[in-house]
Amino acid sequence: MLSLLILLLPLTLLILLLPLTLLILLLPLTLRFCLPPIQVDCCAWSPDGLWLASASQDRTLRVWGVSLAGVFNRDATWHEMAKLEGHGHSVSSCAWSPDGMRLASASMDMTVRVWDVGARREAGAYTRPPFSST
Repeated sequence: MLSLLILLLPLTLLILLLPLTLLILLLPLTLRFCLPPIQVDCCAWSPDGLWLASASQDRTLRVWGVSLAGVFNRDATWHEMAKLEGHGHSVSSCAWSPDGMRLASASMDMTVRVWDVGARREAGAYTRPPFSST
Protein backbone atom coordinates (compact mmCIF):
# COMPACT_ATOMS: atom_id res chain seq x y z
CA MET A 1 0.00 0.00 0.00
CA LEU A 2 2.86 2.38 0.85
CA SER A 3 4.55 1.72 -2.48
CA LEU A 4 1.30 2.62 -4.28
CA LEU A 5 1.13 5.94 -2.41
CA ILE A 6 4.74 6.68 -3.29
CA LEU A 7 3.97 6.04 -6.96
CA LEU A 8 0.82 8.19 -6.94
CA LEU A 9 2.32 11.15 -5.05
CA PRO A 10 4.16 12.68 -8.07
CA LEU A 11 1.03 12.32 -10.20
CA THR A 12 -1.09 13.99 -7.52
CA LEU A 13 1.39 16.87 -7.20
CA LEU A 14 1.44 17.29 -10.97
CA ILE A 15 -2.36 17.52 -11.11
CA LEU A 16 -2.47 20.01 -8.23
CA LEU A 17 0.33 22.21 -9.58
CA LEU A 18 -0.67 22.15 -13.25
CA PRO A 19 -2.91 25.28 -13.14
CA LEU A 20 -0.15 27.28 -11.44
CA THR A 21 2.45 26.03 -13.90
CA LEU A 22 0.24 26.97 -16.86
CA LEU A 23 -0.35 30.43 -15.41
CA ILE A 24 3.38 31.02 -14.99
CA LEU A 25 4.11 29.79 -18.52
CA LEU A 26 1.24 31.60 -20.27
CA LEU A 27 1.35 34.96 -18.46
CA PRO A 28 4.23 36.35 -20.56
CA LEU A 29 2.41 35.22 -23.70
CA THR A 30 -0.78 36.93 -22.53
CA LEU A 31 1.08 40.18 -21.85
CA ARG A 32 2.80 39.94 -25.21
CA PHE A 33 -0.57 39.96 -27.01
CA CYS A 34 -2.00 42.74 -24.81
CA LEU A 35 0.80 45.23 -25.38
CA PRO A 36 2.22 46.47 -28.69
CA PRO A 37 5.32 44.66 -30.02
CA ILE A 38 8.00 46.94 -28.56
CA GLN A 39 11.30 45.68 -27.18
CA VAL A 40 11.19 46.83 -23.55
CA ASP A 41 14.43 46.97 -21.56
CA CYS A 42 13.00 48.15 -18.24
CA CYS A 43 9.70 48.92 -16.60
CA ALA A 44 8.73 50.48 -13.28
CA TRP A 45 5.45 50.84 -11.38
CA SER A 46 4.50 54.30 -10.15
CA PRO A 47 4.55 54.76 -6.36
CA ASP A 48 0.73 54.58 -6.20
CA GLY A 49 0.71 51.42 -8.35
CA LEU A 50 -1.64 52.83 -11.00
CA TRP A 51 0.85 53.44 -13.82
CA LEU A 52 3.57 51.42 -15.47
CA ALA A 53 6.49 53.12 -17.24
CA SER A 54 8.38 51.21 -19.93
CA ALA A 55 11.81 52.07 -21.32
CA SER A 56 12.10 50.82 -24.89
CA GLN A 57 14.61 50.23 -27.64
CA ASP A 58 12.49 52.41 -29.93
CA ARG A 59 13.95 55.45 -28.05
CA THR A 60 10.76 56.14 -26.11
CA LEU A 61 9.58 56.09 -22.56
CA ARG A 62 5.90 55.16 -22.31
CA VAL A 63 3.44 55.40 -19.47
CA TRP A 64 0.71 52.76 -19.38
CA GLY A 65 -2.52 52.61 -17.44
CA VAL A 66 -4.73 49.58 -16.94
CA SER A 67 -8.50 49.68 -16.64
CA LEU A 68 -9.40 49.15 -12.98
CA ALA A 69 -12.00 46.58 -13.96
CA GLY A 70 -9.29 44.45 -15.49
CA VAL A 71 -6.66 44.68 -12.76
CA PHE A 72 -7.67 41.45 -11.06
CA ASN A 73 -8.68 39.38 -14.05
CA ARG A 74 -7.20 38.26 -17.31
CA ASP A 75 -9.23 40.76 -19.35
CA ALA A 76 -7.05 43.72 -18.37
CA THR A 77 -6.91 46.44 -21.00
CA TRP A 78 -3.73 48.49 -21.15
CA HIS A 79 -3.80 52.05 -22.48
CA GLU A 80 -0.83 54.15 -23.48
CA MET A 81 -1.23 57.30 -21.41
CA ALA A 82 1.93 59.09 -22.58
CA LYS A 83 4.70 58.57 -25.10
CA LEU A 84 7.78 60.55 -24.11
CA GLU A 85 10.31 61.09 -26.90
CA GLY A 86 13.68 62.81 -26.92
CA HIS A 87 16.41 60.22 -26.49
CA GLY A 88 18.75 59.63 -29.42
CA HIS A 89 19.23 55.93 -28.72
CA SER A 90 17.43 53.10 -26.93
CA VAL A 91 16.19 53.84 -23.41
CA SER A 92 17.71 51.37 -20.98
CA SER A 93 16.14 52.24 -17.62
CA CYS A 94 13.52 54.33 -15.89
CA ALA A 95 12.47 55.26 -12.36
CA TRP A 96 9.63 57.25 -10.78
CA SER A 97 10.05 60.12 -8.35
CA PRO A 98 8.60 59.39 -4.89
CA ASP A 99 5.58 61.65 -5.58
CA GLY A 100 4.89 59.99 -8.96
CA MET A 101 4.92 63.30 -10.83
CA ARG A 102 8.23 62.79 -12.64
CA LEU A 103 10.07 60.01 -14.42
CA ALA A 104 13.79 59.69 -14.94
CA SER A 105 15.16 57.76 -17.91
CA ALA A 106 18.66 56.73 -18.94
CA SER A 107 19.63 56.02 -22.51
CA MET A 108 22.45 54.51 -24.50
CA ASP A 109 22.94 58.03 -25.95
CA MET A 110 24.63 58.83 -22.59
CA THR A 111 21.83 61.08 -21.34
CA VAL A 112 19.60 61.02 -18.32
CA ARG A 113 16.33 62.85 -18.81
CA VAL A 114 13.71 63.87 -16.29
CA TRP A 115 10.13 64.01 -17.52
CA ASP A 116 7.10 65.85 -16.18
CA VAL A 117 4.52 63.10 -16.58
CA GLY A 118 1.45 65.35 -16.20
CA ALA A 119 2.66 67.82 -18.83
CA ARG A 120 4.09 65.00 -20.99
CA ARG A 121 7.30 66.89 -21.63
CA GLU A 122 10.95 66.86 -20.71
CA ALA A 123 11.73 68.74 -17.49
CA GLY A 124 15.52 68.46 -17.67
CA ALA A 125 18.47 66.50 -19.06
CA TYR A 126 22.02 65.59 -18.13
CA THR A 127 24.55 64.49 -20.73
CA ARG A 128 27.68 62.65 -19.67
CA PRO A 129 30.79 64.48 -20.81
CA PRO A 130 33.04 62.56 -23.21
CA PHE A 131 35.82 60.45 -21.75
CA SER A 132 39.16 62.18 -21.43
CA SER A 133 42.29 60.41 -22.66
CA THR A 134 44.45 62.08 -19.98
